[in-house]
Amino acid sequence: MAMRVTVALLSSERVEICEDAEETSIAQLRRSAQAAFRRQGTLPKLSGIRWLINSRGEKLASASTLREAGVLEQEVLTAILCRDELILDECACSVLKGDGSVLTFSSRRSCTLGGKFAFTMELFCALAF
Repeated sequence: MAMRVTVALLSSERVEICEDAEETSIAQLRRSAQAAFRRQGTLPKLSGIRWLINSRGEKLASASTLREAGVLEQEVLTAILCRDELILDECACSVLKGDGSVLTFSSRRSCTLGGKFAFTMELFCALAF
């Protein structure tokens, strides 16, 4: 059964999402809302929705479906944002995305290249974002 849910930012920007309550997970709803905010231009490029909070102030578990999480028709959920974090060392570059996903960049030979690789990866990561 389709359910309409509003996801709002603390800045008062909001998007309305229509999803299947039985099949859609909170993680999928979070991604849909994040994409909708990006299309509107209201979500900063290096940020993502880390959590959704219901009207009772509870953090919703990502693996739960809307029905399992107790999300109600026409409920307004609050999105909590988090900025991407860049982690560098001599052998690899990782990005912890605002939505909790991780991107990593490395190569087999990376640790044998030492400082040259670290500089190259820092430049690559800077250009990637």
